[in-house]
Amino acid sequence: MILTKMLNKGDKIIQARLYSPHKCEYICEREDGTHYVFRRLGDDEYYNLIENPTGETKWLWGEKIR
Repeated sequence: MILTKMLNKGDKIIQARLYSPHKCEYICEREDGTHYVFRRLGDDEYYNLIENPTGETKWLWGEKIR
């Protein structure tokens, strides 16, 4: 069972990166189809994600949430 602090109950985890038992990143999809990352690498942080138009990488990091 994955315990995270999602921004909304209806959000889905679409990718998980586990670095250790207490350090991870979750890429999440909101109900409206937009995406964000939840990072736990010390303090919990949230960032908006934008699909990369160049295709070099899947995501570009956007503004920090909260």
